[in-house]
Amino acid sequence: MSRDMIIYWSLIVIMSTCMGLLVLFPWDGLMAGTDLPASQYVIAAVNFIIGMVFYGGMGYISHKIWKSMGLPGIYNHNISKKDQILTPLIIGIICGILLILGDMFFSTLHTMGSLPHPSFPSSLLASIQAGIGEEIIFRYLFISVWLWILWKKLFKENHFKKIYWIIAIVSAILFSAAHLPAVSILYNISLRELPIIFIVEIFVLNSIVSIAAAYYLKKYGILAAFGIHIWTDIVWHVIWGLTK
Repeated sequence: MSRDMIIYWSLIVIMSTCMGLLVLFPWDGLMAGTDLPASQYVIAAVNFIIGMVFYGGMGYISHKIWKSMGLPGIYNHNISKKDQILTPLIIGIICGILLILGDMFFSTLHTMGSLPHPSFPSSLLASIQAGIGEEIIFRYLFISVWLWILWKKLFKENHFKKIYWIIAIVSAILFSAAHLPAVSILYNISLRELPIIFIVEIFVLNSIVSIAAAYYLKKYGILAAFGIHIWTDIVWHVIWGLTK
């Protein structure tokens, strides 16, 4: 197994473990009072398997498509290890701070208050799980498939930048929209009852992470997108969440 794949599958194991542990440390308000169909340990084991098979499999397929187009897969071998680690860390911290400031600003424009955060240690587990799992689905898989269809096949490898960023923007919109059901549950109101400005906040804040992750996915590889998302969530959900 190549070094790239060792790193990738190691991260999938970590993500899958977090998926399982989240059942044992549920997010108050999202999982509280939920009747589980089986014991927590059984569901934790099932979640681990789903993480390994579904997310791991989707990421592996995405990696093959990505590499077939000559793009950096897991990481860019032409960029130093130091930059591969430090750049996502710095960008993630910046994005996390922007989310905090953005939420403080938007919360003055509606009556929903500040966005909620998972309690610790759920916040840390969720940050790792989402940082890897969501990037696989909304960035690595979505962008690679549509880039292969549009840029590689339809446009015969022309207009790469335009096509890439159109796909990346659509990815950001879908990624943001995917957070609305959870928000609806947390606030115990229907999607129709969510204020427009509150929905705008959800889309703006999530798009910050999406665009940053998409940019460094193209430049550095998926490992950088993982890092940016994880560090953003650690600043936003874990560190900032502990102050709430």
